Amino acid sequence: MTLAETKPGTCYRIISIPDEHIRNMALRFGIGEGATIYCEHRLMKGPVIVSRYQQRMAIGYDLAQGIEVVVHLVGVAGRASKEIFPGAMDRVGGKPQCR
Repeated sequence: MTLAETKPGTCYRIISIPDEHIRNMALRFGIGEGATIYCEHRLMKGPVIVSRYQQRMAIGYDLAQGIEVVVHLVGVAGRASKEIFPGAMDRVGGKPQCR
């Protein structure tokens, strides 16, 4: 699954950024392979709004297609996630934060 196919409200872990140019751009924002991100919003064929450590960023559709991710936590704000993954997420400023 690519970042362009993500669903809002879910945490993802980046597993691969095969293109060196995209990898360098992502690293400038502190996003590398193994990093967890939270998908806040996604526009169809448009940018993906993700957050990491209270920093939001919009990643364009073309770049998002070059970033492979897997689901890290499903239903981050739900009770089941806290039972299955205790301590795996924090709420900072009213927003869920993956870690």
